[in-house]
Amino acid sequence: SRFILALSAVALLSSLLVTASAAALDEVPTSEQSQGNTNGESSLVASDGEWARGYATEMLERYPKLQTNPYAVLVRFSAGASNDEINSLLSEIDAGVVEHFDSSNTYLLETVKGNINAKNYLSSSEIVEIVEFDQVLQAENISNDPRIGDLWGLTGTHGINAENAWQNSTSANEVVVAVIDSGVDVAHPDLSSVIWVNPNEIPGNGIDDDQNGYIDDINGWDFTTNDNSPDDGNGHGTHVAGTIAAVRNNNIGVAGVANNVKIMALRFLNSAGQGYTNHAIAALNYAVANGAPISNNSWGGGGTSSLETAIEVANQAGHAFVAAAGNNGQNADLSPSYPAAYSSTNIISVAAINSSGDLASFSNYGLNSVDIAAPGVSIVSSISHQYCGQQSGADCYQSLGGTSMASPHVAGVAALILGMRPGSTPQEISEILKNSVRATSVLNSRVAFGGELDAAAAVQLATSTGSITFPGHSDGASVFVDDTVQITALAVQADGTNVSTSVVWKDVSGNTLSTGATLTHVADTSGPLRIIAEAQDSTAITLRSIANFAVTERVFEFLKPQEDITPTPGETVETKWTWEGPSGETADLIAQTIAFDEIEGQYPMPDVKDIDDLTQFTFALGLNETVEAVELGLRFNHTYVADLNISLVHPDGTEVLLARRNGGHLNNYGDGEKSCSGNLAYFTDDADGSINDRTPPYVGESRPREPLSAFTGKTTAGDWKLKILDDWDWDSGEFYCGQLTITTTNSQTITLDSSRQLSAGSFDWQIPDPILPNIAGTYIIGFTGTTLGDAWSQRHITLVESIQHPPPSNVNTIAGDAQVLV
Repeated sequence: SRFILALSAVALLSSLLVTASAAALDEVPTSEQSQGNTNGESSLVASDGEWARGYATEMLERYPKLQTNPYAVLVRFSAGASNDEINSLLSEIDAGVVEHFDSSNTYLLETVKGNINAKNYLSSSEIVEIVEFDQVLQAENISNDPRIGDLWGLTGTHGINAENAWQNSTSANEVVVAVIDSGVDVAHPDLSSVIWVNPNEIPGNGIDDDQNGYIDDINGWDFTTNDNSPDDGNGHGTHVAGTIAAVRNNNIGVAGVANNVKIMALRFLNSAGQGYTNHAIAALNYAVANGAPISNNSWGGGGTSSLETAIEVANQAGHAFVAAAGNNGQNADLSPSYPAAYSSTNIISVAAINSSGDLASFSNYGLNSVDIAAPGVSIVSSISHQYCGQQSGADCYQSLGGTSMASPHVAGVAALILGMRPGSTPQEISEILKNSVRATSVLNSRVAFGGELDAAAAVQLATSTGSITFPGHSDGASVFVDDTVQITALAVQADGTNVSTSVVWKDVSGNTLSTGATLTHVADTSGPLRIIAEAQDSTAITLRSIANFAVTERVFEFLKPQEDITPTPGETVETKWTWEGPSGETADLIAQTIAFDEIEGQYPMPDVKDIDDLTQFTFALGLNETVEAVELGLRFNHTYVADLNISLVHPDGTEVLLARRNGGHLNNYGDGEKSCSGNLAYFTDDADGSINDRTPPYVGESRPREPLSAFTGKTTAGDWKLKILDDWDWDSGEFYCGQLTITTTNSQTITLDSSRQLSAGSFDWQIPDPILPNIAGTYIIGFTGTTLGDAWSQRHITLVESIQHPPPSNVNTIAGDAQVLV
């Protein structure tokens, strides 16, 4: 039936194409235009874009699940390729050039015969550097809340402190902010007076007066239909624009973050909130070329080199690219969301918080990929008249949520900063945002700047020419837990006076640590350490800067053995570990027996509609000892781990809950290889953090929901059950590995090396020959009682008895013998 449906879809598509242009398949447009023709050679074969843009836009409206432009690819040719060589290559696939993006030297090619075939063919050419699909990008909003609430994002406890920012930014210069989105309702009464007007274009004369390639582009451009009317059929772009710049004090609707802004409306998303990468690139190029120093980009999708290059070119032009971090609820350091996660330094990536200051459940985060958090839940703003079904000029409003709503808060504050400090680079704007955040413990380990957007503090920093710097300090310097850090501040107010002695040092919770030019502080917790330095200058402006450290635990862990080993008698087994404790410390290296069993393979975890799905495995332990401690290692994938309840059951029926609906969408237990050789997720009572405090994919150690110490004192022998219960429909997975490791109270211990120098980091264990029955068993190798605690190998060494017992011979005895020689 799927095959029949697929054929039906093809037939429908074919019908649509024939209807659109009966001659198109027989005749590819070949109008000539010069594409970099400087040597007198032939021009590149050009296409008018009827398919790559016109029909592609129509297709996206009809089939919103499209992932790429079916009639186009993005290509960069090698520097030495001639036009004749390129034309010859294009003729093989009946392709033509629709547009050349000078900034990234990328061509949009119209490929009427299909994008997949074109990409495959072009990829094999020596004159092609890069060929990519023209991907479909999505608006980054996730909810539509019908409640019309207060503008807590501006004035609430965890809002941006807008009122104080407004009082201190009345002299801000005008700044153009490009809203690259689904368009803007330029007639909305809360926006009409803040819409950008192209000063070099005469309205309605049908002439490209400013010769920028766009005719009568008065307020911006619609790249989906290639016309000068960037209307907003989706409503998303108008909502974004309202958050940035809705008019204040006009007795209408809402207020925007900044009143020094003109909104440049650039539409590349259609009425369903979807658009192609080539349109996004064109919109960004337009914004930069037409004088917008900031753009808001509340959309995301797959990453492409072409878009990445366009953003970096904008960076070189001094354009700040504010981007929504994405709504997957994931760590973007591990699962990047583009364009926010690109590495260009002009990108300011924005997560969403709710009115309580908590990271929104849907928001992406990441210490390396996401910069700052801003209000993004239940945000009321303007909406287009098309969206609310009214006539043009209607004052429509809607409450929406998503990182799409958080991003324009930051774009508005960036405009205030630039208005107060004209000429600031994107990096300088970003630095002011970083040093002005309202630091919170919730965000300290979630976003790079460690806190919430504070417009008032940002405007203050932008207003003053004073500064606080940290001589000799490298931002993000690494230190170990319990190290003492010393940092000195150089505070200089606007008139050049040194006010370092008045510096007040604070932690992220606002607690005062010390005063004076130098702070000495113990880094007692692993993770980001942010120390805030504040000083008042003579104009009553608070100078502020944040010193960042990366605090890590000293490492004491085994690197080898890397896999389970059953050595032969006399074999040498290499053990290796990492030690970052005191250099002269010694300890006994020991091997200790354990009870162990392993399940390895590829086992489906299917979903059956309308019932709870239980996946169950058995660890069979024959060793009859007493449990001291239990550790369980897991490696499996599941499409929604937040559906799962995981527990371990003792042979006597005692059950311990390990995890209950922890995690989120498309996340795993462990990663890497789909076997016990992968990186496992371990449950152990000795872990530093609970499974509740961690985010997937889970790798390394976590404390379970309920303590595994419930098994202490019980026997090891019998069948232990691993239960994975999925009590929701629609999601499935695959199980690869389970490892049950139990240390026992009466375990056997072999001392491998007495008083081993821990800094040596390795030891070669010579396996006895023969292996006697009294030492046969499964072992882990490790140290106990060091200044950094205990460390044990994750993999096991099994010694198998090697002595062979021949049958007795020459046994002669008679009744009454006191002894007999065997």
